[in-house]
Amino acid sequence: MLLQDYPFLADENINPLMVKFLAEEGFDIIAVNDIGLATQPDHVILAEAMAQNRVVLTLDSDFGELTIRQGQPFVGIVYLRPGHLPYAHQKATLDAVLAQKIDVESSFTIVAERKNVFVKVRIRQVNQR
Repeated sequence: MLLQDYPFLADENINPLMVKFLAEEGFDIIAVNDIGLATQPDHVILAEAMAQNRVVLTLDSDFGELTIRQGQPFVGIVYLRPGHLPYAHQKATLDAVLAQKIDVESSFTIVAERKNVFVKVRIRQVNQR
């Protein structure tokens, strides 16, 4: 299934403009702030994303710890790095990911790391225990 076809759950660190842009582009996306999960721990957000069959869109590396090292069930994680960049850079990083038409099956992680104008994308399929 293409990444674009998955529904998304935007972590609270994702700029609301990103959520609005993706929704306007036809993506099925909700923000944790919109469903009462703002300030909740990452394991709660990940569990909710799993319950709703959503991919977490985040700037937070903690989701990798929860999924890879601790084995918490998940659909997918899209982690944009570095997170401290302005919205325009974050959007360009996500655009670079989406332009690749990535075909993935649940459970997966995608790390998109921006260095200057280049975006390195790493994809990992994870076998759930």
